[in-house]
Amino acid sequence: MDELIFGENFNRLDDLESVTSHLERFLSSGCYIWVDPDGEKTLLFGRAQVERLKGLKIHIYPNEHPPPHFHVVGPEINATFSINSCKLLTGEIGRKNQDLVVWWHERARAKLIKFWDDSRPLDCPVGRFREE
Repeated sequence: MDELIFGENFNRLDDLESVTSHLERFLSSGCYIWVDPDGEKTLLFGRAQVERLKGLKIHIYPNEHPPPHFHVVGPEINATFSINSCKLLTGEIGRKNQDLVVWWHERARAKLIKFWDDSRPLDCPVGRFREE
């Protein structure tokens, strides 16, 4: 996988599909390096997009509050769920979409834990995932 250094790799892309794919990976990776025109590099933290699920986007953010959780965003949906149990923590989500998230969580819990752990900055108040 290419390093997620936007300025250095971006110049090598030669079609719109490649640019779109690279930009989506760059902005959804959790942390990335921005290179300004003078070549100065800055480490930035953003959201990590874990998955897209039938119109829903599943994200994990750095510097989060406890308990470890993930965000589900979609048309008229902005909810958070516990990584441990998939319990709805905040927001509202229709029954059909909530059932879809629960189904997905049963299969992707290990992936969520890995994304959570990999996206923790050193000064994160929550830290790595621990079983509740």
